[in-house]
Amino acid sequence: MKKRYIFLVGLICFVAGFFVTILFRVPPEPEPQKWNGGSCEDATENQEIDSVDAEIKGNSKNPGTVLEEELETFYTVLQITDGDTFSVSIDGETESVRLIGIDTPENNEKYRSVECFGGESTKRAIELLEGKQIKLEADPTQADVDEYGRLLRYVFLDDGTFINQLLIEEGFAKEYTFKGSEYKYQKDFRLAESKAQKELKGLWGNCNAIKN
Repeated sequence: MKKRYIFLVGLICFVAGFFVTILFRVPPEPEPQKWNGGSCEDATENQEIDSVDAEIKGNSKNPGTVLEEELETFYTVLQITDGDTFSVSIDGETESVRLIGIDTPENNEKYRSVECFGGESTKRAIELLEGKQIKLEADPTQADVDEYGRLLRYVFLDDGTFINQLLIEEGFAKEYTFKGSEYKYQKDFRLAESKAQKELKGLWGNCNAIKN
């Protein structure tokens, strides 16, 4: 009887201990999280973020590319009319261009009598421009085209040579302000003309030219 009692008590203790173990079992510790730049993220989330970043970087374009392409558009000079006027090919169309801020002696009897140094100015324009690649710059202070339909522009060669100013510096052109309308490079052109006059360059030394 005594042994049976001891067995029963032991069985009760075993069963009670089993249930206590199940009820109060401590859950396993979570896997350690990875340290990533000051924030805890699991590996899966890191991979997703990395994938998105890579896609964004792959699709991004170099900033300023379009702008640079627009600024580097050059056109081909076709034919020289005189020292300050020529034709150019723009998108397959022939356009006439008149240089802003300068005036060269006339070299076409059709419109006006040939003036002193007109031939020389035209020849110099041919040397500088004919068949060359040029960049055109408009001036918002001036009209886009003149009364003859000619584009009013500043002209630069592909090496940066500023044609309008160079013709003044060399004495092949005079500074010209149309109807008193101040323009972008007016000060520079007037300084260049003053220097050419003092040094008697081109028309200043050959024609006794008087500034308009």
